[in-house]
Amino acid sequence: MIRELSYKPYTKAGVGFQSTKNTNGYPEPPRPLPGGGWGGFGAVSAGHSLKACQALAETSREPSRLHVRIMRKIAPIISAAGVIMWLFSVCLIEKARAFDSADIASIGAAYTTHLFLHEMGHHVVAEEVGADSPKMGFFAQRGGKLYPGLSTYKKIPGESRLPYAVGGERMAGLTFEYALQSHRRRPTTYAKALIFFSCADFLVYTVLGNYVHQDEDMYDPNLIREETGCSKELLLSLVMTRSLLNAYRVMNPSASFAPVIWADRKSAALLFQFRF
Repeated sequence: MIRELSYKPYTKAGVGFQSTKNTNGYPEPPRPLPGGGWGGFGAVSAGHSLKACQALAETSREPSRLHVRIMRKIAPIISAAGVIMWLFSVCLIEKARAFDSADIASIGAAYTTHLFLHEMGHHVVAEEVGADSPKMGFFAQRGGKLYPGLSTYKKIPGESRLPYAVGGERMAGLTFEYALQSHRRRPTTYAKALIFFSCADFLVYTVLGNYVHQDEDMYDPNLIREETGCSKELLLSLVMTRSLLNAYRVMNPSASFAPVIWADRKSAALLFQFRF
């Protein structure tokens, strides 16, 4: 008997079949496809099912991973915001009263003082280490962005990049000490605002550098991380600790310690002084 063969794959429960018919047109019972056997396509189907299950499991885990990533970014910002609000209440709000125009002028003057001294700190270091053409400006634009304070140079010795980066905050530390002593002698809105800005400014700066403008090379925190290799979390923790310790000193005149930023031409460090 002459047979005419036609191959047609069927998929049923993961198994492939071959259908044949004879010259009389009567179909014969289906047989397994060559090379696959009855279980050949079934194995493939099972494999695809396993991959599909794995993909489904990965997809179901994605929201939780995304949630963790978001929380890792948001948690430091929330913590820093809480600290800043607490610093504001400690440094500026001692009793409930309305701000008048004189207070607003004093706060503006304090911010201007802090901003000028911060940039002056960078400029002094640049002059000390022999940087080429150091300059400082205020409310200047660069790269399409507006900077309240801006210190620049054409060239600086590589080993002095870290002292230069912390120069502004080192000067802010001296500003804080002056404002704290002035506040203890005679509390004024100007002294309290100067305390707040010198306490909270670099904390805000670090949050922006770490989580908003991560690739901005004009931000001091980004340059500090680049030169030291410390992580965002470590830098933020150090800055937050320093701010909290200074706020504690504002509330407790008998505090016998002080966080200090030390620097020379080639290195910088955060130190803690204790009075015995």
